[in-house]
Amino acid sequence: MKILMINAKCSDSCITTISDNSLTVYEKDGYVPKIRGVGNGDYINLKIDIETGTVLNFNKEDILSLIVDEDENC
Repeated sequence: MKILMINAKCSDSCITTISDNSLTVYEKDGYVPKIRGVGNGDYINLKIDIETGTVLNFNKEDILSLIVDEDENC
């Protein structure tokens, strides 16, 4: 398996947006949200299977918890 690895530091300037068609359901400016297989804090760390385009070790439950946590904070 060939893997593309992307490691980046955002320096507190990360914008995270989740949309459903044209409706934005989550948006946050600042740190990288804690998502397994994506990153946390200032760092984005992606491992992508080149053949399938799949982010490895990605956990969609972390994404769902972002949306739930944001709803609770409103």
